[in-house]
Amino acid sequence: LSIDNSGCLPTRGTKKRLRPTSFADWDGENKEELTSSEPSIVDFQHSIRPVLTFFALMDQLSAIFSPSMEDDTIGDCAETLVMTVEDCLRCKSFDELLLRTKTTLDPQEILGLVQTGLKA
Repeated sequence: LSIDNSGCLPTRGTKKRLRPTSFADWDGENKEELTSSEPSIVDFQHSIRPVLTFFALMDQLSAIFSPSMEDDTIGDCAETLVMTVEDCLRCKSFDELLLRTKTTLDPQEILGLVQTGLKA
């Protein structure tokens, strides 16, 4: 058969692929709030973003899912879910993400829940 190797050569594709960051860069947002001694929602925004994205994803899934879905419908739903995640990833600020994910809680309420969770 003249097989020389498994085909899993480490030299294959020597160019490193740069992966995009998972969220838009929010590091420059609300610098004046970062100097406060009281914790604010800005202090926890990087931790909260994935949770809000997950909630938006589950909200969309519950809106489009049906137990009797056909294969082509499942494909369309998968595209919709991908678009939901991409929309969340494109948000330029925490406030924009709150709007995009249809979050009804006020940022101070979210902060209170986060702080309660940290104490538990």
